Amino acid sequence: MKSNLANNFFAKIVIMFMFTQAIFSQEDVPHNTIDIDSAMKISIANNRNLRFIMYNQRIEEERFKLLYRKFLPQLDFNFSQNDSVTYSSPDSRVKRLSIGISQLVFDAGRLSQNIKLQKIQKDLTHLGLEQQKEEIVLQTINLYIEILKFDLQKKIRKKIWEKSLLHYNIAKEEKKLGVITELDFLDIELAIKNLEIELEKTIQEEEILLFQFAKQLQIDPDKVPNPSGYINSNYNGFIQTFDVDYYVRLMKKNNLDFMKKRTQVFFRLKELERARWSWLPEISSNLELSMSGQKFPLTEPGFSIGLSFSFPLPVMPTQINATVGKKNPSERSTGLSYSSQIAENLEEIYTVALARLNLAKSSFDLESFEDDMGFNVKMSLKDIQNRKKMLELLKEKLNIATKRQNIQELKLRLGEVKRTEYISNEIELSKQKIAILSQIIDLYNTEVTFLRTFGISDFLQSLSSLILENDEGFF
Repeated sequence: MKSNLANNFFAKIVIMFMFTQAIFSQEDVPHNTIDIDSAMKISIANNRNLRFIMYNQRIEEERFKLLYRKFLPQLDFNFSQNDSVTYSSPDSRVKRLSIGISQLVFDAGRLSQNIKLQKIQKDLTHLGLEQQKEEIVLQTINLYIEILKFDLQKKIRKKIWEKSLLHYNIAKEEKKLGVITELDFLDIELAIKNLEIELEKTIQEEEILLFQFAKQLQIDPDKVPNPSGYINSNYNGFIQTFDVDYYVRLMKKNNLDFMKKRTQVFFRLKELERARWSWLPEISSNLELSMSGQKFPLTEPGFSIGLSFSFPLPVMPTQINATVGKKNPSERSTGLSYSSQIAENLEEIYTVALARLNLAKSSFDLESFEDDMGFNVKMSLKDIQNRKKMLELLKEKLNIATKRQNIQELKLRLGEVKRTEYISNEIELSKQKIAILSQIIDLYNTEVTFLRTFGISDFLQSLSSLILENDEGFF
């Protein structure tokens, strides 16, 4: 009787083993995939915020072109008709047609300085746009890698769950034979249920990431492609140079924040130069040609030439106009006018002082950023080295635990180790693999964040060492 039970028992084990192997041999082959290069291009092309910023930039560029219009003369065309009735003299009905030209002669460089400042502001906007593009690319890369990470976690958890399920079925037969106790069997059942819960959590988190990935690419969530590629388990970082001075020099040359701060200092310097010369007048010339008469065709030519002086002084801005000309062959005229506005343009009193303060503030900000460069580089490099060391230690720990588990498997067959203990060790091994996977992703993200501070945005080169085209097996 016992012999028949034993034969049936081992026959069931063989069948379950063959079934499990068949499950392990199946691979989830995605029907619709996308590579990281295409994902980055699509995310940039479809990002609404980026397109909105680009539209604003184009509008500002067109407005910038209009600033040069102020260097050209201003043309005026006027027609007037004055009818007057005088009781003691003939009535007057004068018609007048005139064309005027006004040209800016001197403005103490205000207009050219304003164009330079607007150009600097345009450059700052362009740098901000480049930063926004980098942010979008990094967000896309992060989601792409996280999906690959959770997909691999899902495979690891599914594999240990299926393997534990095999031991569960064996334990069920062992319980019938009285080899293990009810408590041992419940421990195994509880462990498998915990694995099932963790697997379900991983599946749900991956689904959420796929929704976020679809939003990042601005595509239908039901049609979102799966990221292609596999995480390289042998990844140990792509940064090999740890020369602090080299990275500081690179940072001063390419760092977008540093470039923005340096450009801001130049902007404030130009503002100060403009403020220092703000008391100089703005001079413009005026020429007017006219024809007048009682009726058409008009027969009385006239002209006037003038100069205008505008002094934007604080407290009392002043305007002086001088003209000379004639209205008809028998009439000559000269004119001089002076006008001042009392208690106006008061902000000009503090313009120079305010410009100096803004320049000092921007310069201090630039100097502080530059002083912190060396410290930040050292700290980041140390962080990368520490993460590399931790990854190395985790892999060494996994190797030791794997060797120990192989021995435990032999002892399990000899009946020297409880099946519950063996399953617990298998679960611990899977957790160690997931910990190594997370450490690999953290190391890569740290390296990319570090290199981004130096204006290095060629992320594809670094990704080639992290993401493999073919599945070489994780561990």
